[in-house]
Amino acid sequence: MVVKPSTRPTATADAVFLRELHDSVRRRDFAGLPEPLVRMLLDQQYSAFEAACRACPGLSDLVVELDGRPVGRVVVSETEPQIVILDLSLIEDARGLGIGSSLIEGLSEVASRRGVPIRLHTDTGHRARRLYERLGFVVEEVREPTVQYVRHPRKRGELV
Repeated sequence: MVVKPSTRPTATADAVFLRELHDSVRRRDFAGLPEPLVRMLLDQQYSAFEAACRACPGLSDLVVELDGRPVGRVVVSETEPQIVILDLSLIEDARGLGIGSSLIEGLSEVASRRGVPIRLHTDTGHRARRLYERLGFVVEEVREPTVQYVRHPRKRGELV
């Protein structure tokens, strides 16, 4: 079964979904900590991410939908020298369906047409690293606890 996600710009009405998505994806980072501390850390992390995004040039902040239902978020900064995926998060039920691959491939096609690299980063131990490497990304830099990946633009006719 091929899953075809769609995207649309985030709206004020998405605030609760976006916050719940953020917390569900990042809560595992704080496993074992007392709940009041986890709540405080998630609040700080979410506020810092939202503020950083507002400062990014060429920002696209999109809700990912499947059959009209919100299932994730993709935040991308598109500037002249590169495209950077700042966030790609999916709800648990939407993971493993090829949605992330489809979104990344679409962005990679845009980057290749423009002749610019596409970059992203993740935690060094994150399971998504296998996905990024399968999609042609290579490690550009490791700074524990994160790793930055890059996928250079493809030449016409070049395969992954």
